[in-house]
Amino acid sequence: MLKEYGIVIDNDDCVGCNLCEVACKKGNNITSGHGFIRACYASEISSERHGGCIIVHCAHCVNPLCIVACPRQAIVKRKDGIVQIIEELCDSCAACIKACPMGAIQCDAETKVARKCNLCSNSLESGVSPVCVVACPYNCILVGAVNDICETIRKKRFLNWYHASLF
Repeated sequence: MLKEYGIVIDNDDCVGCNLCEVACKKGNNITSGHGFIRACYASEISSERHGGCIIVHCAHCVNPLCIVACPRQAIVKRKDGIVQIIEELCDSCAACIKACPMGAIQCDAETKVARKCNLCSNSLESGVSPVCVVACPYNCILVGAVNDICETIRKKRFLNWYHASLF
C-alpha cells in the first residue's frame, strides 16, 4: 500500500528560532526571500491576538486550490499526497500564488517559475527526513505517513492531558 505523506506543525512548541527556514533555504538553494517554510509571529499574519509563532508552509492540501488555479496544469498531486510543481510547465502567471490560502508558493526571482515545498521528496523516498524536520530543535515539525503522524499526535495529546491532570 502506498504511503500518503503529510506535514503537521505543533505551533504550541515553536519558539520562532527560524532554523527550519534556514535549513530549507540552504537545502533548496534559495538565495533570496523566504524559505518554503518560515516562522512568523502571529501578529504578522493576522490581527487576531494569538501568542507565539505560526509556521507558514505548504499543507499539501487534500484538494489543493493551486492545482485548480493553474492554467498550465503545472501543479500535480502525486499518488503519495505530495503537491508538486512541474517547473518546465510553469509560465509564472502567479495564479497559484494568489490561490494558495497558506501563502506557501513563491516565484523564483532567477528562474521566473513558481516554487514550493515538496517535502524534500527525494530524501523522503530514501527514508531521510526533510531538512526542516532535522533542523528543528523542538521537534515541532512532523513529516511522514499521514497515519503515523496522526498516531504521534494522539500520543502527544494524551501525554499532555495526563501530565496536566496530575495536579
